Amino acid sequence: MPSPLEKDPGLPVSDPTVPFWQLPSHPLASTSSGRLPTSTDVVIIGSGMTGCSVAKGLLEGDPGIRVCVLEARGLASGATSRNGGHIVSPSVGDFAELVECFGVKAAVEIAEFTLRNIEMTCDAVAEFPESTLATDSKIRRTTKVLAYTDQKAFDNAQHSLREWNQHMPVNRKDLFKMMSSDEAEAKFGRGMFECNWDPAGAWYRNGLFKSSLLLQTARLRVYRCRYLASKAAC
Repeated sequence: MPSPLEKDPGLPVSDPTVPFWQLPSHPLASTSSGRLPTSTDVVIIGSGMTGCSVAKGLLEGDPGIRVCVLEARGLASGATSRNGGHIVSPSVGDFAELVECFGVKAAVEIAEFTLRNIEMTCDAVAEFPESTLATDSKIRRTTKVLAYTDQKAFDNAQHSLREWNQHMPVNRKDLFKMMSSDEAEAKFGRGMFECNWDPAGAWYRNGLFKSSLLLQTARLRVYRCRYLASKAAC
């Protein structure tokens, strides 16, 4: 039986529900650049977090490149719009397993990659201090608290954290803190089992603010495509 990663995701459904994060609708949600060009350098399918990030990287890396983004519905209206806006790294909890599966070197590289994603996401907004991106996206640096409901899960997390502090670079050590249930209740004012406390970020409408940034360049074109039977029309 194929795993979810091996299955064909199929075409977007014709009547999607509207997630909370899309209300009210962003002014750029229904934007489109008009007719498709006869040629382009890169075509990106989907205008969510991944598509926007790839487009931003391409446009910044090559001053002459032309990019077309194809979107079935509104900008960043798919999985990106259904994300609650958390900017977190799961790598500390997964670190021991990553070491076991891929070795220390690869585990460190994967963990660094996830942490840099948090930093670069915040940096992307800070690049434009005069704009309203920070205000509109409501991005902010904060702290994530993860509570464990059973001792085994907490023990596994403690083991993973020990591996983390042993192998990660000095500047990444001691970023995460484990608390007992008593410490957690004293700090957060409610009954909790053991928890870990680590740096994170949060934002609102995480994909749309990047889309609005990217649309400022003439080298980026966005086209809304509707799916009819087995062929797409733009």
